[in-house]
Amino acid sequence: MNKQQKIKHWYNIFEHQQRSDFTIIQFCRDNNINVSTFYGWRNPKLDIDSYYLGTSKLS
Repeated sequence: MNKQQKIKHWYNIFEHQQRSDFTIIQFCRDNNINVSTFYGWRNPKLDIDSYYLGTSKLS
């Protein structure tokens, strides 16, 4: 999976978690996702939203 595919994958995971009625920990457990990995990708320094939308300076 290249970087853009990973970002899209995690963007979709974040959207799915936000739509769920579960806490992040519950969501991660139910979906076999490492909680630390979830928070690492959710790190605001990564600016995943703007990257996914094509407005980030990340490459």
